[in-house]
Amino acid sequence: VGAGEDVAVPGVEPGDLPVDWADDGRSLFVVVPRSGGGPALEVFRLDTRTGARTFWREIRPPDPVGVAGLEGLRVTSDGKSYVYNIRRVVSTLFVVEGLE
Repeated sequence: VGAGEDVAVPGVEPGDLPVDWADDGRSLFVVVPRSGGGPALEVFRLDTRTGARTFWREIRPPDPVGVAGLEGLRVTSDGKSYVYNIRRVVSTLFVVEGLE
């Protein structure tokens, strides 16, 4: 990169997670941290020159049972397709009665 100076990207907020560049070469897909509301990712398209954010989509697993997290989001540069991993924890509870 050379000896250039660090430049803050306008519009980036603490906790934002950059995902992929958009095909315009200046916008970045970013995941914004959420609190509550079940497993989901809120994804925005951030213009790195102006700092303008545009809501792109909310990603939720089709079956939220046992989902402990969504990870590894990747978005195609045209924004038409995406993929992610689901971390799922499922267990079985057995109740035993009458043991002595």
